[in-house]
Amino acid sequence: MIFFIKPFISNNIEMVVPNQSEQDYIHRKIVEELENGIVNKETKEGFLSIINQMIVRNGIQGIVLGCTELPMIIKNEDLNIHTLNTAEIHIKKIVDIIFTDNTN
Repeated sequence: MIFFIKPFISNNIEMVVPNQSEQDYIHRKIVEELENGIVNKETKEGFLSIINQMIVRNGIQGIVLGCTELPMIIKNEDLNIHTLNTAEIHIKKIVDIIFTDNTN
């Protein structure tokens, strides 16, 4: 978790994480469903409920989809806050590095 939080803290952006019961639910659904390619409507509703509760409770303005399986179930259009898809961010950075590599 610190891997994702450090860059935000160093740029004075406050980070909050789901509470323990929310983290347990998210972890269970990732392991039991998403990692096995299972995308359930009820799970999506549960994830969106957690996010919406965090918007109200914590005033979050964005969400980091820090697990590569999360974009299977959470889409940008599902939310009215910023969504950071870490898999997409990593892929774009890798492509940028490949195409700007001048060592050839």
